[in-house]
Amino acid sequence: ADSFNHKIKQVYPRMENVSTLLGGQGAATGTLSETRLNEPGGLSQGPPRTLLIADTNNHRIVKADLATSTTEEIPIRLPT
Repeated sequence: ADSFNHKIKQVYPRMENVSTLLGGQGAATGTLSETRLNEPGGLSQGPPRTLLIADTNNHRIVKADLATSTTEEIPIRLPT
């Protein structure tokens, strides 16, 4: 997570290369190129070929499906 640039980066150590997987400032979901984040603070591996992204300043969790190149917000329901 590249928090202050609002992006998720992909790192290729052997090739000494870094590229942007998704992101840019905002709050959109859709395709990887359309997705916008606001200071993503952490990543976790989800179901196969997915990433769960803590989108800190948008107060949400975003699931990135790498197989379909799409993202969606995961609803968070707090107990009442």
